[in-house]
Amino acid sequence: MWDTLSGQESIDLSASRRFENFHSALTVSIATEGDRAMVTHGHDLPEPLDTLIDLAPSTKAAVVDLGGETAWWGALAAKGALIFADIGYDETERWDPARLEPLRHCYAFSPNAGEAMHYTRTDSPRDAVRALADLVPLAMVTDGAAGAYAVDSTTGEEAYCPAVPVEEIDTTGAGDVFAAASVLGVLAGWPLGHRLAFASLCSSLAVQQFGGSLAAPAGVTSPTGGGA
Repeated sequence: MWDTLSGQESIDLSASRRFENFHSALTVSIATEGDRAMVTHGHDLPEPLDTLIDLAPSTKAAVVDLGGETAWWGALAAKGALIFADIGYDETERWDPARLEPLRHCYAFSPNAGEAMHYTRTDSPRDAVRALADLVPLAMVTDGAAGAYAVDSTTGEEAYCPAVPVEEIDTTGAGDVFAAASVLGVLAGWPLGHRLAFASLCSSLAVQQFGGSLAAPAGVTSPTGGGA
């Protein structure tokens, strides 16, 4: 993993730590009957992330999970980083809106349609994204083959983008690819419609192979000259 991240993905690991006798979490993804299930084996981290975040390189954006550690988000946002958040399925099925409280540190939030409608108590993805726009500057809701919706409160833009018709094999990682493409679009300064179309295209490409990463786009160069 270390060699792949540093050598193939050109990720700066200078602030990362290695711990003897501790293994990284292992997740098995099972794609079947138009859906997928994930099983993870892991252990608590040897050291909390919030003790290390001050040592991390400066960044313009970060992609986070509302189900993970949130204590360090405020410090990162205070340094100017744009926090892009996602959330997973609520196994309790209570869909408590209190789980969204850490969004006060976030710039963007991109749940899928089911999650968004449950948490906002709405009946459509369009109504859900508008409700979430009250919580974050950039709200995005993905609805699989039905497309994606977004509201950018900083510019007053609202957009919908239909999905690209593809042969879907494995949806694992599609949300992560959508979020990463959204980060690139925001940093490049694209209009909301352009950003949403680009993220939708990238996530559509990512579902055409097994594994979640094999078909993910790579080597994209933004109009500002930065690579991603």
